Amino acid sequence: MAVHYLAQSAGRSPYPLVIVCPMAVKLGWVREILKWTLNAPTIQVITGRKPMSSYDFDINIVNYEILAIEATEDYEAKRLVDKYTPKYQPAGHTKALVDLNPFAVIFDEAHLLVNRKAQRSQAVGCLLRRVPVKLALTGTPILNRPDELLTILERLKQLDAFGGWEAFATRFL
Repeated sequence: MAVHYLAQSAGRSPYPLVIVCPMAVKLGWVREILKWTLNAPTIQVITGRKPMSSYDFDINIVNYEILAIEATEDYEAKRLVDKYTPKYQPAGHTKALVDLNPFAVIFDEAHLLVNRKAQRSQAVGCLLRRVPVKLALTGTPILNRPDELLTILERLKQLDAFGGWEAFATRFL
């Protein structure tokens, strides 16, 4: 349904599209995409740590666990990110997907990103930097405390809607 929504509301083709999800639901995404899209898009399910020969598909589906990043001090994008996003350079699949310049990224089970210092959160942050359309899906956005929503809001570039980090903290923490 999320892919169908993007296709209908984007006003243009939603491709290239990257879907980041838990490994257990990657094939479920393929099944649902084929069920809900009118024109069957080309789909690649990314597996393993070794980069694929091509990422030139309408939809690339990757699980959180195989996204990779490398810490570096001279990454040119560090000047472009907000103050809450650590400065990391994408590597492996993450770098290839960033270079693909996707129109949209859907991250399923977004509550897996609550820890901004976790490698999966850093990798998703690298992937989302220049993506115009971001969609977070979760049934449990807050597992324990309201501050767990901060990383998701940062990744979606929606923290300003709450007045920034300080206003969010004052109101909800």
